[in-house]
Amino acid sequence: PVLVFNVDGRRFPQSSTINPSIEKTVEATTGVATTGRIYQGTFPVEAAGTTGATSVLGYSDADLGGPGELVDGRLPRAPGEVVANAGNAEDGFGVGSTLTVQPSGLELRVVGVADDIGINVLPTVFTPAETYLTVLRTRNPAATLDIPNVLGVAPAEGTTVSELTERLNRADESIDALSRSDAADLNPGIEAIKQSFTVILVLFGLV
Repeated sequence: PVLVFNVDGRRFPQSSTINPSIEKTVEATTGVATTGRIYQGTFPVEAAGTTGATSVLGYSDADLGGPGELVDGRLPRAPGEVVANAGNAEDGFGVGSTLTVQPSGLELRVVGVADDIGINVLPTVFTPAETYLTVLRTRNPAATLDIPNVLGVAPAEGTTVSELTERLNRADESIDALSRSDAADLNPGIEAIKQSFTVILVLFGLV
């Protein structure tokens, strides 16, 4: 329900880092029931014979960082399994597809798809933190999961999402807490996309 970024990340998951101090502050804030770590990175992934940049998200708790409701398949249950954005199914990200992280050759298997889970206009997959770490180590063999990019937060009973975001933002000036819907709507990349479509529509009208 609530996503916590570091203000320095400007609401881009990959640019945000939640250090231990921020994490402790969030966990100690009144009205917080549970928290879940979320990790995100961009990796070269081959799908259907084509290699391209792909957003990979890892979560410690599927309820606080997973892909949400699936339209087909299931959530990952074994290492190397992922859920993909349904909009990329025709690009080789459909259920049953095998994805290959390049240049390591690490294989990932798509076991489910969900609507509208794309990040940064790229093919996107969600996977448990353990598999995310395996992917991350194809780039840096010494990588750890000590520092998440974002925290997913569930409000305690009797606390609304708006109340919790206000409390979190007051708790530390480094915290940028948003509801899940606001995090999607206010992502800086969304505004750039809207502007691009506006320009295209204006040019189309002129033509």
